[in-house]
Amino acid sequence: MKHIDEIKINSFLEIKASEKEVDGILEKTKQFKRLSVEESAKLLSVSSSVLLKKIYDTASYLKNAVLHQKKNKRADGNTSKKST
Repeated sequence: MKHIDEIKINSFLEIKASEKEVDGILEKTKQFKRLSVEESAKLLSVSSSVLLKKIYDTASYLKNAVLHQKKNKRADGNTSKKST
C-alpha cells in the first residue's frame, strides 16, 4: 500500500497562480487536454472573483460542448437506425 506524501500534498496547497497562468490552464482545458496535479492545484488556489468567473465560464463551456457532442452522437445514431 502506498503512503500519502504529506509534504507533497502541502506543497500543492501552497501553490498560487497568476492570472496569466490561470488563463493558460483554462485554454488547455478548452482543448480537452488533461491537467497536471500542479495545474489543478493552481485552479483550486484561485480566490479572485474575476478569475473564479473565468473558471466557471470555462466549466460551462466544457459542459455545453460535451452535451452538444453527446446530443449529436445520439442524433446520428437515431438517423442511422431510421434509414435501415
